[in-house]
Amino acid sequence: MNRWKSGYSRLEKNQKKKLWVWLSVIFVFFTLYIGYTSWYLYRDGKMEDVYWERYLNENPTLSKSENQLAENAIRVKTGVYIENINKIDIRSSSYTITFQVWFRWDGDPNLDMLNNYEIYHGLIDSQETLKDIKDGNTNYQLARVTSTIAKTFWTTRFPMGSHQLRFYLEPKDDISNIVFLADKENSSINENINISGFELKRFDTNIFVKEYENDKLNPETEGRGSYSVTEFLTAIELNRETIGLYIKCFIALVGTLSWVLIVLFICTYHNVDPLSMIPGALFGTVSNIIVGANLIPDALHAGLLEFVNIFGILIILFASFAIITINRQRSYYHDDRFASFLGKHVFWLLAFFTVLGNILLPLCAYRF
Repeated sequence: MNRWKSGYSRLEKNQKKKLWVWLSVIFVFFTLYIGYTSWYLYRDGKMEDVYWERYLNENPTLSKSENQLAENAIRVKTGVYIENINKIDIRSSSYTITFQVWFRWDGDPNLDMLNNYEIYHGLIDSQETLKDIKDGNTNYQLARVTSTIAKTFWTTRFPMGSHQLRFYLEPKDDISNIVFLADKENSSINENINISGFELKRFDTNIFVKEYENDKLNPETEGRGSYSVTEFLTAIELNRETIGLYIKCFIALVGTLSWVLIVLFICTYHNVDPLSMIPGALFGTVSNIIVGANLIPDALHAGLLEFVNIFGILIILFASFAIITINRQRSYYHDDRFASFLGKHVFWLLAFFTVLGNILLPLCAYRF
């Protein structure tokens, strides 16, 4: 501390002012940037609980008028057992899932539920009938289904984010004929499910009453102008298992930032002009951006991927301006002492924020 005070006391007034302007700008700018982006990512992660409850319990019961329409409908108890999530393709906005589905109802033995349902925003790739039982007035059907489902993935916290997968089994008849009831007690997911890069966070099921405004000229619903169906909703939340994908996305940027700080260190402590080495760092940043861009859809949500890349570019720019300022102090003002004093402070402050930003941003994006 005494050595620092001695060096600082020998600075001229305008040099002290320039030093504090540099340090203040860096401190305020990066504090605000890291603080806001970290809060934004953390808040987005906390909203996952809100979204989970909102969509799981969005519209689970029939209204009074809908109950009147469904008075004579067949009640079909529906459940699923998730065997595997075969593929998650964030870039193509889809995922493939294999599950068992069962339908149980009393009454009409001619009702073939395995051929009387569809998956909302999904395509049934294959369906294998496992059981088809008629026991007195009770009917039961069980099948194994593999389906590809369209899903717009939320990429705000990619590649450290969690994802909620929801799919809806919908009868091909409206509520006047078929009403689904959720078999929540028996619906479950494979405890040993293995999803590359993810771990299971939670699972649940419910009923969602969907109203269609267009009755498609159906004579059964003609005059109402709309019709409703009951959908069996299955919700799954997956969380990133490791930081492997994050390292893949940003390893080039980490190497680039390390190189820039080394260049600034050489300029400060060894009186060398390394400015010509800076352009190579920008190529590392560009390659880093390309890696991340190839893993997500073109229409992505702004978030961790952009925040970290912008942060890296800002560190490079501030380091470049600092090297230019240091070189000018030496070549134009012939003041190596102040150039070195300024460079040391800028170097350590930028190094601090580089480490802080690269730790805090992914930590705030991850859901523990």
